[in-house]
Amino acid sequence: QEIMEFPSDNNNGVIYANFNQNMTCLSLGTKMGFSIYNIYDSNFEKCFETKKHPRGVVAMLNTTSLVGLVGAGNDPTSSQRKLDIVKIIDKNKHEHVCTLNFVTPILNVLFNTSRLVVVLETKIHIHELQNTKILFTISTEPNPKGICTLSFENSLLAYPKSKYEIEIFDAINTMQPIATINPQDGPIGCLAFDSVGERLATTSVYGTLIKVFSCVYEENNNNNNNPVIEEDGLWKQIRNYRRGTTSVEIQSIRFSLDGTLLVCSSNSPTIHIFKLEQPPQQEGYFNSYIPGFVSDLISGTRNFAHAKLLEGYEGPCISAISSNNQNLYVVSHNSNFLIYSIDPINGQECKLEKEYPIIENEAELLSTSLDSSII
Repeated sequence: QEIMEFPSDNNNGVIYANFNQNMTCLSLGTKMGFSIYNIYDSNFEKCFETKKHPRGVVAMLNTTSLVGLVGAGNDPTSSQRKLDIVKIIDKNKHEHVCTLNFVTPILNVLFNTSRLVVVLETKIHIHELQNTKILFTISTEPNPKGICTLSFENSLLAYPKSKYEIEIFDAINTMQPIATINPQDGPIGCLAFDSVGERLATTSVYGTLIKVFSCVYEENNNNNNNPVIEEDGLWKQIRNYRRGTTSVEIQSIRFSLDGTLLVCSSNSPTIHIFKLEQPPQQEGYFNSYIPGFVSDLISGTRNFAHAKLLEGYEGPCISAISSNNQNLYVVSHNSNFLIYSIDPINGQECKLEKEYPIIENEAELLSTSLDSSII
C-alpha cells in the first residue's frame, strides 16, 4: 500500500492519493474532504465525494464500503491523531462506525479482512478489524514516512527495523517477528508485499535497484501456509531489477494482482514495469570479483516495459497495474489520472490511451458550497 502525499502548495487541493488492494478504486484526500473513483479497465469515474473536513489519509478495504480517514488539520474535527472508520452509504453520504485516537500523528493506515494497522512515527498498532481491539504494539526506530506494508491474505507486516534492515512480523498467528532482511543497498526507501505475502519488493532511498525476496512455505495439518523458520532459508533474494543508475525518490512499487508484474514509479518521468517470471540474470566471472552493490547495478535485470510521462506531467507519481495486466494506471503530481496500454508479449513502451483530470482547481473547490446531506 503505497501512498502519494502532494506538496502543501498544490493548487488543486489534493493532499493524498492511493489505490485499493485490487486496483479497482482510487481514493483521494483533499483540503475539502475526500473522494473515491471506480476504475474499470480503461474507464474512470467518481463514485463518492464529500467536502467537509480536510483528509490526509483515505484508506480503503478492497471494494468494501469501509474507509479509514485521518485528518489533515489541527482542529479536533480534522486531527492528524484521530482515525475515523466510516461506512459509505451512497454517492455523497457516509456513516460513522468508530473513532480511534492516538498520541502522535498517524502516518499510514493499512487494512485487510482480519487486521487494521495504524502506523505512527515510532509505533505500529495492530488491531482486530472486527472490533478494533488493540492486539499488539510494535516499537520501531523513527519512521517519519510511515513506511510499512501489510499482505492482504496472510497478514504479514514489513517495516524498517533500522535504517538498513527490514523486519517481517506475523500479525495473525504468533504476533512476533519472524525474519530480518538486509537488502544491503542503502537506507530503506519503499516496501511492497504481493497479495499473498510470499514475495516482498524493496528499494533504498537511492532508487537505483529493486530487490525481490521470496518466502519458503510448508504444509501443516490444518492445510494453512505458515512460514518456515530457518536461519538462512526463510526470506531469500530471488530477483534484482535495475531501474537506472541515477538516484531518484521512489514513490511506489506495486505487484500486479497475479504477482507476475512489478511496477515502479518515482520522481523521474519514466515508469518501469518488470516481469517476475523472467529468469534471473546469471552472475558472470567479472561480477564475482567486484563489490555486491556494484555487481547488482551491472547485472540487474532491466525493465520489461516502461511508460513516459508527457511534458507537464513529469514529477512524483504513483502507479498500479490493472487486474487483467493490460493497463497501467498513473496518478500524476498535478492530479491527473492516466491510463496506458501494456503489450503483454513484447512489453517495450506503453501507449497513453486516456487521461482524466481528477479534481478541479482550488478556487473552484473553495467556491463550492458544502452539501448539507453529508454527515
